Amino acid sequence: MLVALAILFGVQLGISRYWIEGPVDFSLYGFQLWLGGMTAWFVTQMVAALCLQRGDRIGRMLVVSSMSMAAGSVLVVVLFVQLLSHLSDPYLAYWSYVLIGLLPVYVALSKFFAVPKLRHGLIGLCVAAAGTLQVLLTEYQFESGQLLVEAETATDGEEARRWSLPDPEVVYPVQEKLVNAQVAALKEQDSEQVDLYAVLGAGYPTQKIFQREVVALYGLLEQRFGAEGRILRLGSTVQGPLDMPLLNRTNLRAALMGLSEQMDVSQDVALIFLTSHGFEDHLSTSFPGLSRKELSAAEVAAALDHSGIQNAVVVVSACYSGSFVDELAGSGRLIVTASAADRNSFGCDDSNEFTDWGEAFFGQALQETLHFGHAAERARSLVTKREKDSGLTQSLPQISEGEGIGDVLNRLAEQLKHPQEAAEVKQTRANLAVDTNTVQQLLDRLQRLSGD
Repeated sequence: MLVALAILFGVQLGISRYWIEGPVDFSLYGFQLWLGGMTAWFVTQMVAALCLQRGDRIGRMLVVSSMSMAAGSVLVVVLFVQLLSHLSDPYLAYWSYVLIGLLPVYVALSKFFAVPKLRHGLIGLCVAAAGTLQVLLTEYQFESGQLLVEAETATDGEEARRWSLPDPEVVYPVQEKLVNAQVAALKEQDSEQVDLYAVLGAGYPTQKIFQREVVALYGLLEQRFGAEGRILRLGSTVQGPLDMPLLNRTNLRAALMGLSEQMDVSQDVALIFLTSHGFEDHLSTSFPGLSRKELSAAEVAAALDHSGIQNAVVVVSACYSGSFVDELAGSGRLIVTASAADRNSFGCDDSNEFTDWGEAFFGQALQETLHFGHAAERARSLVTKREKDSGLTQSLPQISEGEGIGDVLNRLAEQLKHPQEAAEVKQTRANLAVDTNTVQQLLDRLQRLSGD
């Protein structure tokens, strides 16, 4: 049994190492999850042996099952990476590799444990399969369940920071203060022009690629779109859980309310950019040690509705992000997603600078145009071409433009395109206001003199 466990553990280490390029660290958190999963798995295998009416062979069943699951794990990686990841239906691909991982368990049980009654055999197989499925889901669906994680490397001669699970009693009490500090630093809106405000949020705190996207877009909005002093950031990392407010429904709601208090909600534009892993109607915002809660499309829509902001550009960069469109679409809103509701997007590996969508949208399209709607169309064509050339399943980015938002974005783009002219118009209006006040003062004096 110990030999079988050692082999299984070695296989899991190898699989974890396969997914990560560069230096790695052993993950105590992942090891704890692995031990918990294996404990639950042992229990289900013993129950399965009893259902098979082979209680006297529990030890043999544990050995055979563990060895077969090790073989199934290897099959999963080889076949999924080489073949199944190219299936057009992501759900079919996912469940295909899960079933492949279960296949050796079925074969082992049927070969080594013939049972007298079909009913008992089916029950036993189902129980054994359920336990193995639970382990597979933990290991392949959630990166935090991996035994190895990407190592933090030292920068600028400083020793790299290592992370451990944060203390909820330390992190959560300061969230309101972190959000309010950013809101307090926001610039007031300029009534003479269309101002751009933004909330940029990065999920999945164990990966850095989403943080890199937010940092890059932050700089672009400041330098090219005149949004300096009008941007809020959400989404801390496991290395620095107190560096930024968490990306969750409470902080997103507070951030959007903070924007609405500074901007002219009927004139200005709010950009909401959210990047992470995703699945149907949800964006991954879970944080190891703090919360397993994800951010739903309904919660994003509720936060935006509550803010009263009338002109919004919402960009969701994640797999299955097209599922956000129905909840968010409406008058005065441009909704842009990196994929359709039932499709993956690509490029979210930490070895990449940006995701494929991020590279196309703000890495290229927003460098070419100042109009967010035109940039979305350009990014969609870039992504489509790249996926076609690479032989990938089309992610089908979505664009939904509500009534009125196009005119507002046109005005913003023209204003940004001709900043000198906009400044001159603004100054002329200011001069006219001064002249009007002077004339009014003279008229008031004349009226008083004529009265006297």
